[in-house]
Amino acid sequence: MIEFALIVTALTAAGSLDTIPEAGATITPFVVDASYTRDRLSGDREDWDEIRLRVSFASTARRSVFTESRVIRRFGTTDVEGRAGIVLPVGTGSILEVEASAGPGAVILPEWSLGGHIQMPVGAGWSIGGGARHASYRDGGATVPARSSNGTSATSGPPTD
Repeated sequence: MIEFALIVTALTAAGSLDTIPEAGATITPFVVDASYTRDRLSGDREDWDEIRLRVSFASTARRSVFTESRVIRRFGTTDVEGRAGIVLPVGTGSILEVEASAGPGAVILPEWSLGGHIQMPVGAGWSIGGGARHASYRDGGATVPARSSNGTSATSGPPTD
């Protein structure tokens, strides 16, 4: 399963936006992010570990693609997930993000998910957004309101990359 996540990352390029950038904003077209997180739990509980690798490519300030692989270990179980998505301009100044994930055989993470998020500028550096995600787990599924996975949410201040 680790090979699945690495292949997904190797075959797809990706991008993320924290806010809606202004037209003509300077962008970093290709970004690779890697992280390791350990959550130390109290008592006799085993620590939780997470490894992420994210590759992103932005062709313009409001158009990008991304892929991410992550491996988590919790409760003595290891899950592997691959995720990919696209961010596109919609109308004047708005962006739409669509994202899908797959974690074949996952126990803790969803076996697959599909979500979308739209963010619209409302003036003076403010933007609002909303979205939904359906996640299918081994024991069933759920559709919930969701933030964009790249952290896009209501923001204020000057747009940044």
